[in-house]
Amino acid sequence: MKRLVLFLLVLTACKKDTVVQVEQPEILDVEKFTKVENPSILLSLKPTAAFDYVELRMSSGRGPEGNELYFVRASVGNITELEGTCLDMFNQTPVQEQGFAGDCTPICYFNYVIAAKGNSDVAIYNSLPALKSFLGEIDSESDAALTVIANGYEFDFNKKAVAGVRKVNDGYEVLCKKRVKSCNPVQYDQFWLKVSTDGIITIKQEILYSTLDACI
Repeated sequence: MKRLVLFLLVLTACKKDTVVQVEQPEILDVEKFTKVENPSILLSLKPTAAFDYVELRMSSGRGPEGNELYFVRASVGNITELEGTCLDMFNQTPVQEQGFAGDCTPICYFNYVIAAKGNSDVAIYNSLPALKSFLGEIDSESDAALTVIANGYEFDFNKKAVAGVRKVNDGYEVLCKKRVKSCNPVQYDQFWLKVSTDGIITIKQEILYSTLDACI
């Protein structure tokens, strides 16, 4: 009997030692985030070098007449401050054929950033490494928002649950969405992302946002 009791005590002790307390996942509180607004998405941009004007463009590349087909998704600064050579260079930049966050459903497109400074300094950032060199440390809400856009995420500016941002200790957290299926159904998921100060994106949470019985 003494041996049996001792054996049971040993088993009980071992079982207790292997119990690991599971940390409860953080609960998303949308009200703790600031809503990302479309007109001001680049307003707090803090790149590595000063600028007078910056545009985020979505482009389909060269059109049938040889000109670039693009539209300006967001901008910051005042283009009227560009003068002479700089304004000419800005308006006559080479047609871009590549960029970041590209897709071909239903048409092919990509994104890039163009920035102007002074009378003759125009620069184009059309890759993730180039954009990273432009942004440097992620130290503003706009830096974080542009980083997630460049990595293929989107905002629905009508809802803070998929267009939110907040400062945290070592970076920013962003609420956004992303298309994860393109056919039967078209599916978008909501993402809760962490963007570190060095631009690394971590997915904190991914849940279903919307579906549509269609194909694109």
